[in-house]
Amino acid sequence: KEGLQLEVLQAAVHAFETEAVKPISSLPRGEPRLRGFFDAWLAWGRDSPNPGGCPLMSASVELDDRPGAVRDLLVSSRRQMLAFIEKAAQLAIEEGHFRADLDLQQFAFEAFAASLGFHHAHRLLKDPQAELRMRNALERLIQWAKPTT
Repeated sequence: KEGLQLEVLQAAVHAFETEAVKPISSLPRGEPRLRGFFDAWLAWGRDSPNPGGCPLMSASVELDDRPGAVRDLLVSSRRQMLAFIEKAAQLAIEEGHFRADLDLQQFAFEAFAASLGFHHAHRLLKDPQAELRMRNALERLIQWAKPTT
């Protein structure tokens, strides 16, 4: 059973990378690439054909307190996701789009929290405003990250 769970989770991680991460690599570094990622991430969660929605989000709830190889893979993929967001924000700093003193870990945490909130509102609560709420949260986050002039 664990082997099958690992395969399913690895396939989900690969699909996310293929559908949400790789397509944005051609976008300009910094804020445009980060916005592209947020759009792709939202589409991934919104348009998931899985009956349970995003398999990574579903697994996060199911496995958060179960030790083992499947949880370890999930934790690794979620840490990579946070690191990816941090790196994208760092590139936005280097491009002058975000302020130099931006707390990258806080930025990634809040972006991820917006995604978790979206999935909860969209899948469980069937909130028709879920997508708008996530977009608003991410826009506020981006505006907070920008240099003050």
